[in-house]
Amino acid sequence: EKLILMKLKYNRLITVGRSLYNYNNVNKSIILVWNGVNMSEFEAIKTVLSTDVYKILFVWRLDEFKGVDVLIGAVELLKNEFSGLLDEKKVEFHLIWYGYEEEKYRKMVNDSELQKYVKFRWKITWENLIKEYKTSNLFVLPSRSEWFWVVILEAMVSRVPVISTRCGWPEDIIENGINGFLVKKENPEQLAKKIVDCIQL
Repeated sequence: EKLILMKLKYNRLITVGRSLYNYNNVNKSIILVWNGVNMSEFEAIKTVLSTDVYKILFVWRLDEFKGVDVLIGAVELLKNEFSGLLDEKKVEFHLIWYGYEEEKYRKMVNDSELQKYVKFRWKITWENLIKEYKTSNLFVLPSRSEWFWVVILEAMVSRVPVISTRCGWPEDIIENGINGFLVKKENPEQLAKKIVDCIQL
């Protein structure tokens, strides 16, 4: 990979993230092209936001890099300190995911008795995923590191408020307090506080 990206000469080298600029590279002409979302796909699907449940959405892999344990830790803090608010607003965390460490995180949820609040969902069709975005009240990305952050763009296109950790590239598109919220990574306390702030808006 290092040979292909940094030792071979190209007329143009295209990257989806600026980290490639941080390495010695024989290519001096590196073009940054951000990831994008086809907005028409989202606009074509009409939904109605439910008032029965305050749905907080996570979309991606269940693994350590995505900070799923941090999110579950934040939910546990919310249960212990703000259960009245969670129950009043009927808050549910929907984790739409695929593969990896499912059993580990299910055990964490069960051990902390969070089944009432955390719903694991198997990966779904693209059309139904768009519906999930558009029927959510809040999107959370608690990653330890992030490379492509397309899920943030998908949430934004769906007009869903976004909370992300400061874990690399999300800071390139989220201006804290303007078009989303940024919290410290690996910090369930700060994440829980920001979730409460959003629920109470």
